[in-house]
Amino acid sequence: MRLLLVAMWVGWLAYWAIAARGAKATQWREPLRANWLHYVLAWIGIIVLLVPFATPAILAEPFLPPSLIGTPIPMGLGVILTALGLGVAIAARITLAGNWSARVEIKEDHTLIRSGPYRYVRHPIYSGILLALLGSAIALDRWRGLLGFVLIFASLLLKARHEENRLRQVLPEYGAYARETAALIPFLL
Repeated sequence: MRLLLVAMWVGWLAYWAIAARGAKATQWREPLRANWLHYVLAWIGIIVLLVPFATPAILAEPFLPPSLIGTPIPMGLGVILTALGLGVAIAARITLAGNWSARVEIKEDHTLIRSGPYRYVRHPIYSGILLALLGSAIALDRWRGLLGFVLIFASLLLKARHEENRLRQVLPEYGAYARETAALIPFLL
């Protein structure tokens, strides 16, 4: 089952790399120094998740109740949440189409997308990634998985704030969209 988790993440990364080729030309890009904390938190979170020997031994301990250890429940739930989260992120990426970028950017002819997953949340790619990370942390059942999730969650919150500030400046209708649509968790304003 762990191999299935790895395969899902590798497949998602491969899709992400291929889909990036279809992005529109960039009109404006936020300098890296403006959002440095986002990158630092994201990379620390990724290292905590992927490099077990880089973390203290206490983070290698399980966090789930002892009654669940050794049962298929955490791994099954983790795989389902990971698949669901990656699916949401892919659906959002497809809907965003050429407006997508890895960094905080404004594309040429940038438009506000309110269809697909963007009807329910302003940042469905982040929501999907976070759900997938939570699922992977549950399947991993180690404190380092939860710590990695928390660090990446904080990273994406910072990035979302930077994106929203810029989108409010460039797209006049973004303010109304933000008032009507949850940021990360559907139906939670």
